[in-house]
Amino acid sequence: MDPHTHTPKRSASAVEEMEEQGSPRKLKLDPAEDLWNEDEHRRLDQEILDTHGPFPQSFPENAIVITPSLLSKIQAQIVKRATEIDSALVWKQRTLDDMRDFTRNNYATVQSWRCDFQGTADETLFAVLQNYLKWTQELGDAEGAPYANLAPIVNSSGTGKSRVVDQLGRKHCFVIPLCLRRDDSDGYPPPDREMRNWLLRDSSTEQDLNIAVVAFLQALFHTAEDRIATILQLMNDGGDFKTPPAYRTSFYVNVVESATKVCSSILISVVRELIVHQFENALIKAGGQAPSLESNQDIRATAVSFVAKCEGAIAVLSFDEAHELGANPTMRSNSSPRIPSSGAFPPEQCSADINTQ
Repeated sequence: MDPHTHTPKRSASAVEEMEEQGSPRKLKLDPAEDLWNEDEHRRLDQEILDTHGPFPQSFPENAIVITPSLLSKIQAQIVKRATEIDSALVWKQRTLDDMRDFTRNNYATVQSWRCDFQGTADETLFAVLQNYLKWTQELGDAEGAPYANLAPIVNSSGTGKSRVVDQLGRKHCFVIPLCLRRDDSDGYPPPDREMRNWLLRDSSTEQDLNIAVVAFLQALFHTAEDRIATILQLMNDGGDFKTPPAYRTSFYVNVVESATKVCSSILISVVRELIVHQFENALIKAGGQAPSLESNQDIRATAVSFVAKCEGAIAVLSFDEAHELGANPTMRSNSSPRIPSSGAFPPEQCSADINTQ
């Protein structure tokens, strides 16, 4: 290889699919577009020259050289694509040995979310929510009325609780799904780590907990307002068994960043009043962008006001693995719920929480 020549742009290869018949299995390679620009090719040229330049005669004419650094850059993509192909092929062939490996990739679980929903469980859930909200509105503050708009869904793992809530949002009403699942827990959908860590962080006092909840609700609905048109589709499309879709991760990163700013703003306004132990008055008097527990109701009402224009409309905030909300020490020592559902979704707003476990 002449060290002064420039390597031509070569067509990359993309693995399409393993042949379904025949032994041994073969990979079909199909030319794909070269996505490297000229600068990237020049850097590769230089790397090849630096590594092999002293011995150009050792390369056969027209040899394809793959250096270790180049291989490391594309290896992850090759493995990911090959895993997808392997899973698809195993699903078709149903061979015993392959099926053992196939289960480790959780292919069936992920694919089930990409298939059409089967059954009418979503319609049943929607009817239950409608009737429940009607009941709570009629009773109001009467004795014996439900404490909050909550609809727990409890069943064994893998029975489709989250999938039903997903279908509820796709077909019937507005749903914001949050997953509080632990990292060491096998299950789908994967956790929304940024939001989970925010909600379950240590809160040494009830005051800290109240501020965190107020900040969370304001930030959640302000962030959702900008993305409301496509939120459900983007929240659940993409990703894999252990990794949420990129959009969903970005969404909750933004919520946590906004909630952190709200917390700081509240504390700056409150700290003066804390000297005379008047926390509630300090929150009410907090100025600027800092919300209060009372005025935050208006912010929440604005975020869900669009549902009031549709008769019988419902807005749902869904917590997957909701039992994790009780993991915080402050929560265990406090009789108040971490997420004050009756405040987050007043009965007159035609809204409900759904907690799946």
